[in-house]
Amino acid sequence: MKLKSIAREKAFKMLYQAEMTNFKPDRLIKQFWELDEEKNEKVKLLANKLFRLVIDKKGYADDIISKYLKEGWTFERLTETVKNTLRLGIAELFNTETPVYAILDEYTTLAKKYEDEKAASFVNGVLEKIRKDFNIERG
Repeated sequence: MKLKSIAREKAFKMLYQAEMTNFKPDRLIKQFWELDEEKNEKVKLLANKLFRLVIDKKGYADDIISKYLKEGWTFERLTETVKNTLRLGIAELFNTETPVYAILDEYTTLAKKYEDEKAASFVNGVLEKIRKDFNIERG
C-alpha cells in the first residue's frame, strides 16, 4: 500500500475515534500514535495534516455535503463512515495539490472497504459533483 493511502486510512481512523470520544485533537493524535504501530514519519505527518484539516473545517465540509444530498435525505442519515470519507475528500480537494483522480479513487476505495459498494458509489458521485461545481481541475 502506498504511503499516502496508508496516511489517508490512518486519518480516517482518527476521525472515527474523534466521533467516539470527546478528546481534544492533540490528545487524540498523541493517543492514536501511541497505540498504532506505524513507524513512517511521512505517514504520520500526512495523517495528522488531513485529520486537522477536517477537524478545523468540519462545519464547512458538512455544509457542502448537505448541499449535495438528494431531496428527502438529511446529513444525519449518513453513516459516520460516509461522512468522514467525504470530509477527508473535501479537505484534500480544497487544500492540497493532489490530483483529483487520486482523491476520488482513494476515498471511493475507503468507503468500499469500510462500508460497501453503494457507499463507495455515493462518495464518488458527491466528490465528483463538488469537483465539477467548484472547477477543481488537477491531475
